Amino acid sequence: MNDTFYRATQALKKLPDIYGRSSNRPAPKKLTEEQNQRIAELYRQGYTKADIARETGLAQSTIYNAVRRFMRWGVL
Repeated sequence: MNDTFYRATQALKKLPDIYGRSSNRPAPKKLTEEQNQRIAELYRQGYTKADIARETGLAQSTIYNAVRRFMRWGVL
């Protein structure tokens, strides 16, 4: 192993310390069965995704992803 290669590999090992480790992030929370049922129920009643987000206190992107997942599964 030449000196340049060795220094490069050692520098790569330090990158997570410099820029932060991705493993320090908390795992994303999963929706509970009750939350999934409530989202599906409100969507069937004609609520918009923004209204559902306000009603449940969840992010609009979470509602969008949940509805998209329900449609893919054939639930809605």
